[in-house]
Parts: sequence; structure tokens; C-alpha cells
Amino acid sequence: MSHFVNVSGTKYNVVGGRSLVSGTGYNISKGRTLVNGTGYDISFGSDANAPYAMLYTDGSMIFQLGKEQDSGKTLSNSYTCFIDNTLVPWRSNIGTIKSVEFRDEMAPSSLLGWFNNARNLSSNISTFTNLNMSRVSNMYCTYSNCYNLTGSPVCGPNVTSMYCTYSNCYNLTGSPVCG
Repeated sequence: MSHFVNVSGTKYNVVGGRSLVSGTGYNISKGRTLVNGTGYDISFGSDANAPYAMLYTDGSMIFQLGKEQDSGKTLSNSYTCFIDNTLVPWRSNIGTIKSVEFRDEMAPSSLLGWFNNARNLSSNISTFTNLNMSRVSNMYCTYSNCYNLTGSPVCGPNVTSMYCTYSNCYNLTGSPVCG
């Protein structure tokens, strides 16, 4: 697998595991790189353990490690690079999401707007046991306007922003449990 890196206007094809920074070589197998203040996930080799969000034509969205598709379902879209990113790659398909399952543990740093306006989402938030909230700091409008979302609302121990997180979620029970 190769990756392209743009340095001072020159495009480099990165195929291996060494990076030269200020004259020092560093081995790279996976991790993050910072370009102009924006972090990018990098990985060489297998993506069997990379986090994916798989959206199927039946409206189910499954968060899992690896991109293996569920048999018997038709894949609509798959998304990656969302764990440490504040951009929601499935934003343009938010209206098609009917159910969410966290099959494998996901530990995002932000949930900013993840399901904002997912009006057809009717999952029970209490089943999101593999959504590790320990790193989450921002839950701004995470579930806003998810009219059919059920269960007891939660937030992580490090959340600093919950503005409109559960606004217009009419079927939730109780107040958010943080911590």
C-alpha cells in the first residue's frame, strides 16, 4: 500500500516504513501525522484492525474493526478515519441511518454531530456498550433530532461540551449519566 505526502509543494509516494524529519529517520508502521495543524491517520499494510463504519442499504450502520461486510446485506457506504476527526464522513447519508450497532469497541475523541438529524434512527442508546466514552470531550449535537432514539442518555467523564446533545430526543428515559 502506498500513501502520498505533499511536502513544500512536492508530492512524495510513501511506500515504506521510514520518515526523515530534520535529518533523523523514524520508522512508521501506523499512527498519525500532522500537516498544517490537521492530523491524519496513516497505516501501512493490513487494515484488519482499522475502525470502519459500514452503512448498509437497509439503514443499519455497524461500527467495527476491519472492513469485512455482513453476508446477506448490501453495502451502501463504508467510512474510516473518524475516530480522531471532528468531521462526520457519513453526514451526507445521515437520513438513511435507521439503526446503529457498535460491534467492536470504538474510542473516539469527539462525537460532535455524529448522529445529528438522524431522524430515522430508532436504536436503543443503552446497547452502545462498545462505544468507549473515556476519550470523548465533545458531544455537541451528537443525537440532536433523533426523535426515535430510546434508552437512557449517557456522556463520558471528560465531556466538556454537551450543547443540544439530546435535544428533540423524545423517547429517552432519565437524565444523562456522566462518568
